Amino acid sequence: MSTVVYFKNHCALCGGSIEFPAYGVGTRIRCPHCAREIELVASESPTDQNAAARQKVYLALKDRGFEAACLRMAEFEALQPHSRGLGMNWKKYDPAYDLSILQSIFSARIKRQIGFDESILEIIRIAAGMMHLWGESKPSPWLPDDIYPEGIDWDDLPPGADIAPVISFATEAYAILSHALETARITQMKEAGIESVRTLTARLGNECPVCRAEEERLYHIDDCPVLPHEGCSCKNGCKCVALSVMPEWKDEDGL
Repeated sequence: MSTVVYFKNHCALCGGSIEFPAYGVGTRIRCPHCAREIELVASESPTDQNAAARQKVYLALKDRGFEAACLRMAEFEALQPHSRGLGMNWKKYDPAYDLSILQSIFSARIKRQIGFDESILEIIRIAAGMMHLWGESKPSPWLPDDIYPEGIDWDDLPPGADIAPVISFATEAYAILSHALETARITQMKEAGIESVRTLTARLGNECPVCRAEEERLYHIDDCPVLPHEGCSCKNGCKCVALSVMPEWKDEDGL
């Protein structure tokens, strides 16, 4: 059974009922009832509160209203009898951190996605933003099926670029969210005075050659690669992490 989120509305010209996947908002189609061209617009009032809150956040992200997206999510959580986050007071929510993550998600152009068309990146970024704001582990409700990368301009790809024959939207959403979170984490470690980090894989036994080569590698924090690794070809995305190294754990190189 599909987990894709669908929005409902009516044709603005004939009033016919239309149901479409969330990522279709803003797309122009021919109405299945009157055959005239219309733009898909989300309904303003879904009956389910959870669906309504998520729709508002989704549309805010689509419009680059990052602060509005954060606040609408927090407003919903503050009304729940059992809200997310241990000890989290959503009524006093500060969106600063989430804003920085969203700004990173929507501004980053990581190497593995360098040839993607902007329309594809838009779908990936919104799904990554929804995952982050709602604390979800799967982006699939906000993504279409995997596709052949028709939006890639093969002539503009840099030498050695590794582009899979099929775009896995979920993997790419994980990658761009991981990039944003790791960038923020490295910044926090620098601010805390940490000087060295060690990269580790998930040690699942199925890591790609790039990730295996980075296992237990020690870096000065200014030289640490931003994860996920640019050349990673792990089937379900890079799962490497950079951990802080305390002074007494440094090796003989003194990194």
